[in-house]
Amino acid sequence: MKKFEHKVVRVDTISLMKYKYDFTKIEAMLTGFGLEGWELINVIQDNGTDGRKYLILFLKREIENT
Repeated sequence: MKKFEHKVVRVDTISLMKYKYDFTKIEAMLTGFGLEGWELINVIQDNGTDGRKYLILFLKREIENT
């Protein structure tokens, strides 16, 4: 049976924007996670209590059976 570990990452959208989303930064970030074995499984937008908008990334990767 496959086993997975999960990771949840909150990303401040201010760091990803100029006038619109900076897709190059988003792609680089997701590629970095992918190179570490993480697979993006979902994304939601969150309005923080500080009034800023965040992306919440849900990732998983398979755990090697030992």
